[in-house]
Amino acid sequence: MGFAGSAGYNTFRSTDFNATAVNAETTARPMRLHGWAISNSGASAANVKIYNKGSATQADTPKLTFMLPAGASANVEFVNGIIFDTGMCVRAVTEAADNGTTAPTANSVYGTFFYS
Repeated sequence: MGFAGSAGYNTFRSTDFNATAVNAETTARPMRLHGWAISNSGASAANVKIYNKGSATQADTPKLTFMLPAGASANVEFVNGIIFDTGMCVRAVTEAADNGTTAPTANSVYGTFFYS
């Protein structure tokens, strides 16, 4: 990963992304998501949902969704970042649908997000 100015990136990590959204940033401010390093050690695929909100539920529509296959990892960097302006939170479920509620196996989806 590169560096976001002299201060570097903020990081947000969890060892158990699940159906309940975890708040990375609750302050409404311009920010950029620069990437993530996330893994799924479970036996089923997980759908990671990232919201442009300080907190979210399955009733909300994610800004980004990506499927993480069983036993896979995803390490990505967005040089210019993806803009979030009302906060950022993350959750993971087994369904692709925005309103999915089934959590992956406990502690199977974990990783770190990088933002500025």
